Amino acid sequence: MRLVNRMLALVIGIAMVAIAVLVTVEVVLANLGQARWLIPYQNVAALLAGRTWQSSSVRAVLVAVAVVGLVLLISQLWPRQRRFVELSGAADGIDPVLPRSSLRKAIDAAAAAEDGVRATAVNLGPRRAIIRLVTTRHDEEQDKEVATRVAQRVTQRIADIGLARPPRVTVRVITGGDR
Repeated sequence: MRLVNRMLALVIGIAMVAIAVLVTVEVVLANLGQARWLIPYQNVAALLAGRTWQSSSVRAVLVAVAVVGLVLLISQLWPRQRRFVELSGAADGIDPVLPRSSLRKAIDAAAAAEDGVRATAVNLGPRRAIIRLVTTRHDEEQDKEVATRVAQRVTQRIADIGLARPPRVTVRVITGGDR
């Protein structure tokens, strides 16, 4: 979401600067008695002169602007996922934290280190760590054993890191074999 916000802010900022420059040039040209450059302001003035606040087109534009504004407001007020997880052991007003990406990489490395695991994918939520495994076997019993060992290994790795609120570990197995 941060990338989307930054890109949206960049595009809107560039558009506002371009409009400001264009309007400034048009005003200067009009004051110098020159012909318009790009904005057909006579056509726009004639179009708007026939409109009132009760016109359906004016109300439609107002409703559209209000809806877009509400969508933008709600999207900014919606809570975002935290970028850091808290570690236990805070002292003297210092709160130790760990980037979520580092925790995700540690969980991924712990899961991938288990025998019988070909590939892993980790989805780290606020309360759960979901690990998807692709195994090298076709046997469901062996897959269950691998999943249990991975869950234990990852739980131990999370305990070693020392999170203040460790996530619940869930392992989902995809039988790989020769697929």
